[in-house]
Amino acid sequence: MAKQSGEQHVRIGRIARVSGIMKWVLTTFMALVFLIGILVLLLLLNPDWLEAGNEVIDFGDSGRTYGDVPQLQRWTLAFFYDACVGTFLMTLWYMRSVFARLQILDFFSSKTLSAMVWCGIWFVVFGVMDFLEEPVASVLTTLDLPEGQRQLAIELEGGEIFFIIFGVMFMTLGWVMREAARLQEENNQFI
Repeated sequence: MAKQSGEQHVRIGRIARVSGIMKWVLTTFMALVFLIGILVLLLLLNPDWLEAGNEVIDFGDSGRTYGDVPQLQRWTLAFFYDACVGTFLMTLWYMRSVFARLQILDFFSSKTLSAMVWCGIWFVVFGVMDFLEEPVASVLTTLDLPEGQRQLAIELEGGEIFFIIFGVMFMTLGWVMREAARLQEENNQFI
């Protein structure tokens, strides 16, 4: 019996350590993504800075330099990109929240399970935003062109599918675990 509890203690300690490491890895990654989001916003709002106006945005079979895109369209594109970065940051935040709860060995509380569900929701939202990136960018960068030169490029890649499927799986797992925890609480009340 003592050997079993010692092995269990080692396994629980491993979960706490890995969760703590992942919490800080995600925190660092969130800071990096946040800084990149600010940099992208600054570069799109002011394309002369660091010669960002010479960079080409590709959509479909063609592309256009940021400097050629009118200011209002470029600003709209910048805020859309930052909305995409924001959804990614929210996904990372809830992933971090799950690891923070697991680090303190809080496996089945409502806070942990809600963080799992919200993490899944944000994975789905990010997957949808990632899918919308190509059509929105193609429309915003060609909106000022004559009628025959405007484009709407739609592309579905594995990343979007992965984020959406993983998000739905995470939400479902969180819901199932929340129901299991509720059933356990009800069973404990009857005893």
